[in-house]
Amino acid sequence: MAADDYRGKWVMSAILEDRAERLGDRIAVHTGMGGVSYAGLRDQAQRIAALLAALAVGPGDRVATMLNATAEYVSVWFGCAWCGAVEVPVNTEYKGYFLQQILQQSDSSVLIVQDAFVEHLRSIATPTLRHIIVVGVMPDDQTMEQKSFHSLAAAANHTPLGRVARQERDLLYVLHTSGTSGPSKGVMHCNRSALWTARVWKELGGLTADDVGRT
Repeated sequence: MAADDYRGKWVMSAILEDRAERLGDRIAVHTGMGGVSYAGLRDQAQRIAALLAALAVGPGDRVATMLNATAEYVSVWFGCAWCGAVEVPVNTEYKGYFLQQILQQSDSSVLIVQDAFVEHLRSIATPTLRHIIVVGVMPDDQTMEQKSFHSLAAAANHTPLGRVARQERDLLYVLHTSGTSGPSKGVMHCNRSALWTARVWKELGGLTADDVGRT
């Protein structure tokens, strides 16, 4: 079934829902540990969205992510889209002022972070940050001023959240520049612009439904 069969709104969560309904058990993401189906990816996104909703994240709220390129990142990305949150990806090489600047500028109240990068948060000021969701091993020291720690694995215990309706021009993510001429600047992408970008890469590469992307 070709991706061009889709005729709905250019909204990321709506496309995931369409794929899960039509492709079901077909593999969406290949990993070294096996594959994740479209239906499985939707389920993971729904449960991550439910975890975020339990932390008072709603449509338009910023959720920063500082994650390695893994299948879990894909689930987190779709989970943010599913509940209408705006993802703010953070370069995993950032620390100190550069990390602080993005977290403060984005006004993120939640950070979903790889376990290896948690310690980078202890030396910076993050007054808007209230919740830290850890992917991987929870830190022994879970004390950080006015912040609570959570495990992403806990999302599996949440009841799947119904998709929050969004529009094509609603903000989907804020992608920061490399900062070569000063601090990184956030570039805003709505659902439609994000999908146009994906379509350009698909057409440039001549990609088909049989192709597999690798990181």
